[in-house]
Parts: sequence; C-alpha cells; structure tokens
Amino acid sequence: MAVKLTKNEQKTQKDQLKQFQRYLPTLQLKKQQLQMVIRQIQAKITETEKQKAEMDATLNSWIAVYNENKSFPKGKKLEDLVQVDFVKKSVGNIAGVSIPVFDEIKFKKLNII
Repeated sequence: MAVKLTKNEQKTQKDQLKQFQRYLPTLQLKKQQLQMVIRQIQAKITETEKQKAEMDATLNSWIAVYNENKSFPKGKKLEDLVQVDFVKKSVGNIAGVSIPVFDEIKFKKLNII
C-alpha cells in the first residue's frame, strides 16, 4: 500500500531520514559504551558478592567462637550486627548518559552489649 506525500511532507521526511542516518552511528557507539560499562559493573558486583560471602562465612565462624561469651546476645547474626545508615550517591556521565555513582556508605553504630 503506497502512501502519497505532499512535497512539503516528503521534504520533511527526507530531512528526518538524513538526520537519523547522520546520528545513528553515534548513538550506536554510545549504546555499546554503556553496555560495556554495564558488563564491567556486573562483573564487579559478582566479585564483590563473592568477597562478601567469604567474609560472612569467616565472620560467622568468629561469631560462633564468641557466642560462648555472655556479652554477645544469643542468636545474633551478621545482619543484626551491621546495618546501613545511609548511602551517598552522585550523578556521573558516561557517553552522554547520566548514571548514579556510589560515593560513600555509613553504618549505624549498634550497641550489642
């Protein structure tokens, strides 16, 4: 089904096509850059989660050792001993796209005695 356009509409469509063809490679490059950064961040997240699991296992063994001490309440787990107070983030720019950037984390001071 062919659609006939007026000369003005045809010119508008051609101009839009030229713009699209001009900017598409740049947009594709930005997309590739963002995907690369996302893959790097996902790999870092996986690595950090693995380190956290290892630290949790080590800390839980020490908590078990100190469990005999009456200064630590029974049933305390790592999640109860460490709590996040706030996370400070800022906005960064990668390939012209604003992304959140981690700056700082503060933990609550808990009285476990």
